[in-house]
Amino acid sequence: MEPNYRWGVTSLGRPDAGEIVSRLLQQIVDEEPVGFRGVQAAQILVVAGAARRDARASIRPLRFPGGQSTSSDGRFDKPKVTVHGREMLYEICLRPRFFRATKPEARLATLVHELWHIGDHSDGALDPLRRHRTQGRFEAPVEELATRLVQRGLAEQLGPLAEATIAAWLVRPPSQIMRASKVRRHYDERDLYPAIIEVL
Repeated sequence: MEPNYRWGVTSLGRPDAGEIVSRLLQQIVDEEPVGFRGVQAAQILVVAGAARRDARASIRPLRFPGGQSTSSDGRFDKPKVTVHGREMLYEICLRPRFFRATKPEARLATLVHELWHIGDHSDGALDPLRRHRTQGRFEAPVEELATRLVQRGLAEQLGPLAEATIAAWLVRPPSQIMRASKVRRHYDERDLYPAIIEVL
């Protein structure tokens, strides 16, 4: 199977976990085009974040339904996030449990789980039919996809790294901004910094 990607290395001399995960997201999409039809992995920003209960990760849409930057009632805007000139449509936030004492197979399943929320349109919004409230109907296809990808060896890319870096927010964009607010509406790579993480 092609390839085990070589680890990206930052100017700090440590593997770049964000680059590793971003490349793996693209490989997941390429390997399972039916499950992730339309998903553009290059427009998914991968960052590290604080703990949120027992979650290993979360996904945040950077657009309203239909890919709109303004809510349907006209009251709210979504901030625009660009990294090196490319607009990001989603943010996947990896939380401490993703990196610590989690097997590679579980890390891969976590990424598949977050991607599954996107659906076929990949327009910056989440698919309303792929929400947790669907219970078993949500988890069953995720488990099936993850199992196939583990069997193809993709989980090997998420093994122990010891210390690595990953982007984290210096100033985190709000999820939405009141239309009348003067809060800034554009965030880019200058609002990120390379956080150092320990991977166990």
